[in-house]
Amino acid sequence: MIEKLPLKKMKKLYTDSALLNILANLRELLPGFLLLYHFFLEEEKKEKATPSCSCAHLIAMLFGDILGLDVSLSKPINLALDQILEEFGFALRLFAEFDDNKMFFSLLRENWKDFTKGKEHLNHDELGLTTEDLLRFRGVLKHITYYNKRYLIPG
Repeated sequence: MIEKLPLKKMKKLYTDSALLNILANLRELLPGFLLLYHFFLEEEKKEKATPSCSCAHLIAMLFGDILGLDVSLSKPINLALDQILEEFGFALRLFAEFDDNKMFFSLLRENWKDFTKGKEHLNHDELGLTTEDLLRFRGVLKHITYYNKRYLIPG
């Protein structure tokens, strides 16, 4: 997955230690984020809703707010994320079918829909996210990753 990220551009923007920190956090958060993001997209497809910007806000929260990546990386990051979802989409769909925490994902989605309701037109910076919101989101992603670690991260 890492090879899909714009590492050359990232090396120009960040020191080696900052890049190591970003990649370590990605290893810890990305599997949970992919499961959650995939679930959100699948639910939107089921509802036949047009893709909302709420999923774009999720991406901005992880890569911009939590990992602190530069805004100039947003387009390459989105492209890399699309490639990862395309490559691992089958496995994510299978996992979602057998997953025993669908209710947890459903609760997260409903809360997220309530939070972003009426804010679809807002830029990500105007959402009014607090540091506590970001810490909780990071904790949720860690929870999803570690709960599903036995399936996602080889030992």
